[in-house]
Amino acid sequence: MTRPPQQEAAAPARFTRTLRGWLRGRRLFYLIGGVVLAVCARVLRAMEHPWEGKTALRIEKGYDWIGVDYLRFYGFWIGVGVTTVLGLFVLTARWWWPRANAAPPPGSPDDNGEPGASRDAAGSRSSRAVWLCLGGIVLLATALRVMQVDRLVLRDEQDSLRYHVSGFFERDVHTGEPVFREVTWPDAFAWNPGGNNPVLMSVSARASLALWQKFAGKGPEFANRLAMRMPALLAGIAAIAAIWWFVSRFAGQRAALVTAFIAAVHPYLITHSLEMRGYPFVLLAAPLALGFALLALRHGCWRHWVGLGASLFVMLSAYLGSAFFALPLALGILGILAARLRGSGGDPALAARAGRDLWRLLLVGVVTFALYVQFEGPSVICFYDHREKFPWVFRMRLNWWLTFWTENTTGRLFNRGGNADSDAAVFLAKLRETPVYWMLATVMLALAGAGLARLWREKADRATAILISAVALSPFIQVMAHAFILHRVLFFYYLIYWAPVFLALVALGLDGVANAVARRWFPAQSHAAGAAVICLFLGFFVWKAPAPLAVLMKKPLHQNGPVVIDRGKSHWIVYPEGRMIRISKEEPVPETFPW
Repeated sequence: MTRPPQQEAAAPARFTRTLRGWLRGRRLFYLIGGVVLAVCARVLRAMEHPWEGKTALRIEKGYDWIGVDYLRFYGFWIGVGVTTVLGLFVLTARWWWPRANAAPPPGSPDDNGEPGASRDAAGSRSSRAVWLCLGGIVLLATALRVMQVDRLVLRDEQDSLRYHVSGFFERDVHTGEPVFREVTWPDAFAWNPGGNNPVLMSVSARASLALWQKFAGKGPEFANRLAMRMPALLAGIAAIAAIWWFVSRFAGQRAALVTAFIAAVHPYLITHSLEMRGYPFVLLAAPLALGFALLALRHGCWRHWVGLGASLFVMLSAYLGSAFFALPLALGILGILAARLRGSGGDPALAARAGRDLWRLLLVGVVTFALYVQFEGPSVICFYDHREKFPWVFRMRLNWWLTFWTENTTGRLFNRGGNADSDAAVFLAKLRETPVYWMLATVMLALAGAGLARLWREKADRATAILISAVALSPFIQVMAHAFILHRVLFFYYLIYWAPVFLALVALGLDGVANAVARRWFPAQSHAAGAAVICLFLGFFVWKAPAPLAVLMKKPLHQNGPVVIDRGKSHWIVYPEGRMIRISKEEPVPETFPW
């Protein structure tokens, strides 16, 4: 007996619905976890193991290791450990799944004690005007960065390029003939003797360069600055939108747009968001981590916790010192959840939500840390094996603090200019020369303080105030650690993760001051008057800061000749096309690529 056509057509639909109904929740997790474990096992089995091949020979003979040895040895054994952790994570899901996915009773309050309420400042849809303003700000940021993307290679960039991205030419010690020292993928992932390999940026720039070489038909000895800077450029532009998104989680759209605009034109952020180091990814991930943390504390969704973990993974993979940002953030979240659990007062709804979020935080933290150790572990161990006394140590001098202050407020580097006077004397002389500029730098600090005070006055969102205060202290914690524990050099731009938080507080304080002025002097047109006050300040900032908008009217900072950087007994020379050579300091510097 044949079935009617309608039943035959409905059979696949019923099968699809049945499959979807079965592949939900823990079953879907088991399926995904099984696939991930199978891939991990396949990779571990297929890779060249540390007890075979050239790595085994170098271990047996006691030879110096190279990048591939760290990747094979530590990459393999860390991979075994990470696979074991992930396997336990899957096998114990029957135990932790109900706890991490417990549904609070209906009508359970959010963190503000209001049933079903959402404290998103951007909870309502952004208006068309907001999207147009944000689009204009992102376009402006793109223009300011694209105009400088072909600038000369900086000293720190050159350190990363020669060993982790593009390689270099030098004369063979035996024949005297020029040879090319190619960078391999293991060099990008694991070779880090000087502690200056931002693995995420090195791998991204190496991949971008490889794509350019393939489509341009060039060999590995050719390089291109635009290709190598492309990941930094994209991350730096995306950071502007990320900063707006983060600030809009706790402040109004106006404050979020103001923060994005200042970040778009800020010289400090423009300079380091184009650098082939880890800073652009840190600048992108820091606001994302904070935004996801705020959402996770309010709503507790898995996607918010996973977003927080992914953001911290990016930060730490781009700059290990981001741990001074990640730890206060994680401890702040943990403290807030523990306080909610303790302060539930026996309320089952509050206790269930706090307990569920604690489980999600811990589970995401374990997986994120395991994946980070797999990705970054060989590089960190390589640095530890090659550690040596660094020629510079960090001392907390007035000059350092003045540079940190001026770079974060206006982007203008505090330069002593070879002056033999004390730091205080140089500062007072500069203060007398440009009092209006120093007034701007001081006002921005005052606005940041006003913004932080405004956060704490809004008692309805205490969790936000706690988190932002915790990460606002992170650079000062790192300064103390470098000065009294690590004794290693600390440049101000290592702390670039602080910039989005600082600028957000400046914008929040500015928004509060503008509202107060408008209500006091122009009550009938308070909204327009407040916007005018903000525009006046932004115009003042662009005028007195080093005028980044002027870049659009001037010739970009293209590299037209060789850039010479001295290291030890050698000249490291980068040519405009991106190729690099190493020669003795006794040799003359060729004006063009010599080989």
